[in-house]
Amino acid sequence: MAALEGTEAAVPPLHRRGAVGVPRRAAESCRHLDRGRGIMTLVADEAAAEGLGGFVSADAEALVNVVIVTYNNRDSIGPLMDSLRHEARTLTMRVVVVDNSSADDTAGRVREAYRDVKVVHAGGNLGYAAGINIGMRALPSAEFTFVVNPDALIDAGCIGALVARARETAAGVVAPKLLGADGRLAVSLFREPTVLGTLGDGVFGSRWSNRPGWLSEIVYDSEDYQFAHVVDWAAGAAMLISRQASDAVGEWDERYFLYSEETDFQRRLRQSGMSVWYEPNAVVRHTQGGSGGSPDQYALLAVNRVRYVRRYRGRAYAATFRGAAIVWELMRAKRPWNARALRALLSEQSWSSLPNGTGRPAGGSGS
Repeated sequence: MAALEGTEAAVPPLHRRGAVGVPRRAAESCRHLDRGRGIMTLVADEAAAEGLGGFVSADAEALVNVVIVTYNNRDSIGPLMDSLRHEARTLTMRVVVVDNSSADDTAGRVREAYRDVKVVHAGGNLGYAAGINIGMRALPSAEFTFVVNPDALIDAGCIGALVARARETAAGVVAPKLLGADGRLAVSLFREPTVLGTLGDGVFGSRWSNRPGWLSEIVYDSEDYQFAHVVDWAAGAAMLISRQASDAVGEWDERYFLYSEETDFQRRLRQSGMSVWYEPNAVVRHTQGGSGGSPDQYALLAVNRVRYVRRYRGRAYAATFRGAAIVWELMRAKRPWNARALRALLSEQSWSSLPNGTGRPAGGSGS
């Protein structure tokens, strides 16, 4: 059993894309999803001239709402938009971009280049969860919402395959296969965080990839990425959410700012009785062109895992979990990012100095 390459980290990569064949059933479902709905797609002149699809207006009926949260993505969002237009040839989609007060005028670039995209100003750098909430509130309800990072590329048939899987299984969330910028399969599937899982990942890393699930939070075994199945949670770089799931779970928890918000959302979804599915025939390439990171952000990721466990398992268990996380970072403390995370984990008083939301409360203004 092969382990995924480049998976030394025992936590999800900082922030959250290929052509693969879509099974005939999924492809046919994609082509016929809107048949009989009487939906008219409004195609932008430029898109039509290039043979691409257009997005429907905010007040028109759509099968899928696409929510993109941006922060300084002016130079990386174009390929995503083009790949979404390819999907719009067979699916009716509304698209909203929620901009977290980018310094590079991302919002202005999107508004100028993509006139059929709704742009919403968040009013500050409010974080990923808040941006998703603003975007979902900015559009009328659709059967599905596709949340995707701005530096992603969507392979042909991806969204259709996600929709087909969601309809077949009644899943609340369906996550695609993620590929890195080099085309390699990326770690994107995870188990519920536990003390033993954190210790196992700390000691073994990507070695012994088929070890028992209770000894690893990360799904390392590449074989698990070759077939559709239920998972605990998946990385938030791209995911399809059903309307039933959104209604049952409610909004994303904005207290996390970044990292662990998708873990929290998918846990609440499972608690509601719904499931999270992985669909390998839907492929997203995550280039990470605008979602790199910093030592402080890595420290926030480590701290938010403790906050998450404390919320759902209580302070006593979370204290033990925090100890396991400290051991993990201590074993790698020669690396600057791990050393920063270690200092943060050792001093809860420092947590307030980590990256957090700035600006007015979530709500956003459209344009």
